[in-house]
Amino acid sequence: MTAGLFLSGTCALFEWRLPRHFLPLLLGVAVVASCIFFGYESVPIHRRIFARGLLAALYGCHAWVVLRQPRTLATRVTAGILVALVALLLLRAVSGYLAPGTDGIHSVAWLQQAYAVGFSSTDVLLPLCAILMMSEKLRGALEHETMHDSLNGLPNRRAVLAELDRLFALARRTRMFVLVVFIDLDGFKKINDTYGHEVGDQFLAEVGRRISAGLRSGDMLGRMSGDEFVVLGLIPPPFSDTAINAIRARLTPRLRGRFAFAGGSFDYAGASFGLVAADPAASSPEATLRVADQRMYAEKRAKRMLEAA
Repeated sequence: MTAGLFLSGTCALFEWRLPRHFLPLLLGVAVVASCIFFGYESVPIHRRIFARGLLAALYGCHAWVVLRQPRTLATRVTAGILVALVALLLLRAVSGYLAPGTDGIHSVAWLQQAYAVGFSSTDVLLPLCAILMMSEKLRGALEHETMHDSLNGLPNRRAVLAELDRLFALARRTRMFVLVVFIDLDGFKKINDTYGHEVGDQFLAEVGRRISAGLRSGDMLGRMSGDEFVVLGLIPPPFSDTAINAIRARLTPRLRGRFAFAGGSFDYAGASFGLVAADPAASSPEATLRVADQRMYAEKRAKRMLEAA
């Protein structure tokens, strides 16, 4: 029963769906196992082998679930312990079948001693592994929360700056240029004032989805602040105005047109862009981001002057 409950808890931790009737079935297995183990030394050897087979199946399934998760210290240790238990159960079942006289509780056979030590330590090791796996998952969730925007799940400013540093280091090794596209949503304050903040949040989330659909496989989209987004990536040199215009032409239409939400619908004229392709040998992440921001604001000013005229 303990092995089954531990398996159920691990599946819940990793959000693996168990069969609907798993717990009632587990209770039935526990009752059957209790009947089999009652008067353990006096029961026929094939009943002991059957009980060990049930236990090995539970531990084996548990190990399979753990091994399907990302490789961490906790999952490696837990899977190693479970695999060792399965191997110990199978060895003991085989040895008990081949030499029934060495299978009793009071046997001094080395395998019986290893079995006793292994399962007595399991009562301590497996709960510790469960605590370790829960702490790792909680730490991962907290790290994800600190590096991603709560509204649309995109990388936040902190994650963007970390990725920009990584891309500059990679670009130096591979002799590539770093692409930075700064995007500002023109008229976003008016959308918030006219339709409310709920529609404004939905608009930001939809913008993130539309931009993401137009990116290359290696590009990253992040949200810097309220209505500012940044696209990061690598691009091979030489970088020309034609390449810049191609990137702009791919992204600009995705942010124009009709946006329809439950709280209101409107036609959006588009965003302002600031594009930079930086040579990592001649620029820095901070300087590149600053130039992209300046170019974005220059485009925004040009639009305002054109509207005023």
